[in-house]
Amino acid sequence: MKLNNLSSLLLGALVGAFSTSAVAADNGCPAPAPAPEKSSCCDSCFPSGGKFKAGVDYIYWETVEGSLTIGNRITENADGVTIKNENIRPNFGAKSGVKGNIGYEFGGDDKWDIVAYYGWLPGEASTAKWTTTDNDQFNQRILLKTQNYDILGAVTKLDQGSDLSANYNTMSGTWKTINQGVALELGRTLAFGKKFTMRPHAGLKGAWGHQSYVFGGTVEPGSDVPEKGITTLNVNLFERYRSIAAQVGLWATWKICWGISVVGHIGGSSGYTDWLLKESLLLVDDKTGVLADAHETDRYPSIGFGVDYYIGLLYSYEYCHMTFSAKLGWEQHVSQQNIINAIGANLGTQGLTAGLSVSF
Repeated sequence: MKLNNLSSLLLGALVGAFSTSAVAADNGCPAPAPAPEKSSCCDSCFPSGGKFKAGVDYIYWETVEGSLTIGNRITENADGVTIKNENIRPNFGAKSGVKGNIGYEFGGDDKWDIVAYYGWLPGEASTAKWTTTDNDQFNQRILLKTQNYDILGAVTKLDQGSDLSANYNTMSGTWKTINQGVALELGRTLAFGKKFTMRPHAGLKGAWGHQSYVFGGTVEPGSDVPEKGITTLNVNLFERYRSIAAQVGLWATWKICWGISVVGHIGGSSGYTDWLLKESLLLVDDKTGVLADAHETDRYPSIGFGVDYYIGLLYSYEYCHMTFSAKLGWEQHVSQQNIINAIGANLGTQGLTAGLSVSF
């Protein structure tokens, strides 16, 4: 099932939950089952009233690089006039990842807590092998063009009067990424009546990861240049980052009935990122040999920002001094990046988050 279909199902569940909440507010919730008697162990575990808490989330997210474009698919009419120009973008798919957290809630009425997080998520995208074609029915010609890579000034001529953005006969590309992150935050839970709570929080987070983009294309010479062979272009871009940022956010929980709550979060961050970019280009003619073999490495700092939100349902059950919880929701993150050749400007993740947690 596609992510957009799953998000529609979750949205329907949230709407139903709000409807149930409205009915419950009018009619009153049914009386909960009596809680089990607290044992002497439960009473003496944490005399200060503090609680440890831990949780793990399974995430099924799609990772998207905002401006990643393999090239352009251009349709010309019989007079050579462009009538359509389409960007060729990879097909981004969802991947499984994991998040975990562990923390401590201090005793007393203030409800302060400190929580540490870790997350891991891969991502991948690829294109089909595009091929130039002629549409005889409409007397049209399909052309393929790629971006113009100028690695170490190696703008190599594929044919007289053209460069690396020349017309291609075939074109394909693959993009992969792995991202990890940690965070440490201080928060406080504030209650507004019996049903609504908010938890503002602030802290630091670190992230690291890499992404690689491999592009391939071929150009076949015309019959008027028999001395030339099929030219093959391979471009490999590798980008690694390390970042540290300050972050703030707000959790909000609306209790419905029967241990079910609607939960939402919004947050933002800003910080420093160190980038390492490695580029390589290989251009080969199958008759004359290597036409270009270029390599380059760049490193530079930047200041960026990110935003995120979460909306979902939470079920909680209390036993003794322990609280067991399960959640299901939709989550989205967007991180701003600098544009580096074909690797895009905004790295975004979105998808389903399902988790279990316990506090004791």
